[in-house]
Amino acid sequence: MDKIAFVYSGGSILWSSIIIACAVLTGALAFLALSRAADVRLRAALSYLLLAVALSLLFGRLVHWYCRHEQYAGFVSAFSGLSGGFSMLGVAAGCALAGLIAGKTPLGGGASAGRILDCAAIAGMAGLALGRLSAFFTVGDRGWIIFPQGTGLPLASEVINSATGASEARLATFLFQSAEALIFALVLGFFFFRPLSRPARREGDTALFALALWSAGELVLDSTRYDALYLRSNGFVSVIQIFAALSLALVMLIFSLRSKKARGIGGVHFALWGLCLCCAGLAGYMEYYVQRHGNSHVMCYCLMSLAALGFLAAVFAMYRLGAPARAKPTAQKSAQAASHIA
Repeated sequence: MDKIAFVYSGGSILWSSIIIACAVLTGALAFLALSRAADVRLRAALSYLLLAVALSLLFGRLVHWYCRHEQYAGFVSAFSGLSGGFSMLGVAAGCALAGLIAGKTPLGGGASAGRILDCAAIAGMAGLALGRLSAFFTVGDRGWIIFPQGTGLPLASEVINSATGASEARLATFLFQSAEALIFALVLGFFFFRPLSRPARREGDTALFALALWSAGELVLDSTRYDALYLRSNGFVSVIQIFAALSLALVMLIFSLRSKKARGIGGVHFALWGLCLCCAGLAGYMEYYVQRHGNSHVMCYCLMSLAALGFLAAVFAMYRLGAPARAKPTAQKSAQAASHIA
C-alpha cells in the first residue's frame, strides 16, 4: 500500500506522488536548460512541455487501461477519475508525439522535431532516474525473484505479500531502473554537448540513441518485474519488451539506411545484421528459459544483458558506418597549404 505523506480534511497526499511530481519538475527544468543550449525559443519549449504533459497523461492511462482493464469500471471511468495507474510506455509515446507535432507546427518556433526530441530525451532520462525512486513508498516495480530474509538494498526491497501477509525481500527492479536512467542521462548529455568529430551528430541522433539505450535496458529489467504489463492476447512477453525489441530494430534500420546511402552495402553490414539476429535470438531464448527455470535467473539475465549490449554495439557500429566519409585533400589544396605554412 502507498505510504501517506500528508493528511488533510479532503484526503491525503502520498509520498510516491510527491516524488513523481518532483521528477516531472526535474525533467521540465532540465528540458528548458537543454533547450536554451540548443537555441530553442523559450515560448516553443514551454509549448512543448504543456503538450507533452497532456499527451503523456492521455497515452499513459490509455496503455494502462488496455493492459489492466479489470481495474477500471469502464473506458470512460478510466479517464474521468484520478484513481488508476499510468504506463511508462504511454508517457514516452506522448512525449515523442509532442515533439513531432511541435517540430511540424508553429509550436516549435522554427526548431526541428529532432532538436526538440534530443533535449527531451536527456531531460526525460533525468526525470525517470528520480521518478523510479517513488517505488520506495509502494509495493510495485519489484522483481518476481525473492531473496532470503535480511537481503537489503541495493539488491532487494522488502514488501508485504497482500495474499499471505508475509514479508518478502524482492528484487529492487526500480532501483536498477533508476541507476540505469541516470547513467543514460549522463552518457546522452556527453554525446549531446561533445559530439564526435567523426561522424558529426545530426539532429535527432541523441533521441535515437536514448530510445536504443532505454529499450535495451528495459528488455532485461522489465522481464524481472512481477507487475509487468501484458497484451490481452499474450501473457508471455510484456508490452515493454515487445516495444523495446521493435524500437531496437527501428533504430538499427534507420542507421542501416544511412550507411547504405553513405557507403553502400558491404560485408561489414551483413556481419552487424547477423550479430543483431544472434543477440535477439539469445535474448528471446533466455526469456523463454527463465520463465521455465526460475532458479537459473542469474545466468539467464546475465546472458540477456550481454545480448542487449551486443545489439547496442552493433547499432553504434552501424551509426559510425553511416557517417559521411572525410574528403581527401586534393594535390592543389595540399600545395596551397604547404605554401601557406612555409
